[in-house]
Amino acid sequence: MTATPRAWFRREAGVMWFIGVAALLLGGRPAGAHAPGARLVGITLSPAGGTLRAHNSLAMKALGSFDDGTSGVDLTLSVGWSSTDPSVAIVQAGYVTGTGSGTVTISATDPATGVSSDPTSGGVTVVARLFAIRLQPARRVLPMRESTSYHAFGTFEGGVSLEITSDVDWGIGDPGIASLSPAGRARGLALGSTRVHAVDRRSGISSATTSQTGALTIVGTLTSLQVTPPRLAVAPGGNANLKARATFTGSPLVFSYTSRVRWASTQPDVVSVDREGLVTCAGEGSAVISTSDRLTGTTSTATGGDSTVVCGGDVVAIRVSPRRFIMPLGTSRQMRAIYTFADGTTAEGTRQVTWSATDPGVIGIVADGATGGTVTALAAGQSAIIALDVPRSLGSDRPGGVNGVLVVPHALTALTIVPMPAPGEGLAGLSGSILKLKARAVFDNGFTRNVNGLAAWSSSVPGTVMVSDGSDFEVAGTAHLLQPGRAVVSATYPKVGGPGSLTASVEVSVFDLGSTSGAFVAPLTGW
Repeated sequence: MTATPRAWFRREAGVMWFIGVAALLLGGRPAGAHAPGARLVGITLSPAGGTLRAHNSLAMKALGSFDDGTSGVDLTLSVGWSSTDPSVAIVQAGYVTGTGSGTVTISATDPATGVSSDPTSGGVTVVARLFAIRLQPARRVLPMRESTSYHAFGTFEGGVSLEITSDVDWGIGDPGIASLSPAGRARGLALGSTRVHAVDRRSGISSATTSQTGALTIVGTLTSLQVTPPRLAVAPGGNANLKARATFTGSPLVFSYTSRVRWASTQPDVVSVDREGLVTCAGEGSAVISTSDRLTGTTSTATGGDSTVVCGGDVVAIRVSPRRFIMPLGTSRQMRAIYTFADGTTAEGTRQVTWSATDPGVIGIVADGATGGTVTALAAGQSAIIALDVPRSLGSDRPGGVNGVLVVPHALTALTIVPMPAPGEGLAGLSGSILKLKARAVFDNGFTRNVNGLAAWSSSVPGTVMVSDGSDFEVAGTAHLLQPGRAVVSATYPKVGGPGSLTASVEVSVFDLGSTSGAFVAPLTGW
């Protein structure tokens, strides 16, 4: 039978009291490195404070400092401990246990001298109400027979985030694709995609309903490595980031692999590269940057995926890519600057230029830095995008260069989900199948655009129909029909909501094989 909170409190308090008394009887103050007769002058708490969940504990130590210069002497079991509010947290023998919610100050006092810990330390915050659970890793690509560990983090009142891995029970959508231990360790068993979820044992809150984290894709053998961009321009003394992409058997997708490979440069004295793909140019010249998989030894060289980094060089023109693009209001995207050299070769120089928009009221743009060239559609209209290499006094608006042009259409007038069944009907499919849905926006100037990745997708019953928002390696709008039942799938565009946004919905029915339905059955393949 589950203990009541009051019984739990009495049991925990009794255990902590027993530990403290036993320690004092068996040894009193621990022997320290201070000289005999040295006088205690201060007590420091370690850690100085912290945050914990109600009914969980935090271990603190009381470290003494003496007048002979000795410090760090462990006095934890010989001092007296106190809490400013036992209804929030109690403390016994240095173990702080949350009993409610709020903030308290924990202090330690030496009974022989009266010396106490600094009153400005010992602050402990206790949180009690869990709102959501997110998992780390949020998304994971795992080769078959390899393993990875998951951790659960809870969001509590005040936005406080704490690891709650020990407080959750773990589950997995398809145990045939991956196994999952009670401790949250997953092991790939078969090719496919599934989702890991965690359920808080106290509140019943699940990561499956409060976040999009936990996507797990099991892949086969590594087939190729590609370093991107394939050619990169960097100023002497400057640096920029390369990325590694990987493909595997059993999946048509391309996965980020930057932190899982070894990086190498053919000319490290000219171009160095660190373990995260950051290249630095020491001077004029060029080098080929390659990667190799730590597990299999597969290289980007063998699969034609190396990158060439050009330091300096004779740049004769800059063009902005894309040259022309239509951006719905409120959306963002990355612009690219492409350098053309005197020998006709090209390389990406996105991080080497300063960006600007001719109409900043229509297009907001990040001028430089790690996100330089990121544009946001602020209002209906049109704006040219200019990339300027300041040291070279060369820009996309100069002879031979090409500016980008971004068009922001007018008001959104309609949003539909495709395929859309006849009025009064819904979509239907078999349990275990997939529907590939699309969100289509229509603007008042007649412009129509698919906005799958720009819409917020949701399902009224995620356990029946789970729909991807694009954060789990799947195309946004991909609906997994998990078990018999009905669910309403919705798309809201723009995903930030608010005035001017629209929501489209469609009912999806899921049947077992052999069931019949008069509903329209959507194609189960892409089109």
